[in-house]
Amino acid sequence: MTNVRASAVDRRLRDIVSRLRRGRAGRPRTPGTAAALADPEFEADVIERIAALHRIGEPMEVAGAVLFLASPAASLVTGHTLVVDGGWTVR
Repeated sequence: MTNVRASAVDRRLRDIVSRLRRGRAGRPRTPGTAAALADPEFEADVIERIAALHRIGEPMEVAGAVLFLASPAASLVTGHTLVVDGGWTVR
């Protein structure tokens, strides 16, 4: 790969990462949240706090937002936070 092309790819990746950082995912069920959510009392409290849906999101539900932000369709998205949390921040 030429230096010019490598630079363009690097710049494109930085643009994508910058857009992804503007997104805000709630606490979906992942290996990183599994230990905390294994406590039934804690899980019930989290579900109660998710105002709109009253359920914990799955990774694939967040993936659509990530896919959008990483796609050319989001090339003009700047200065906006896309919240994907099932209503956690509404409360």
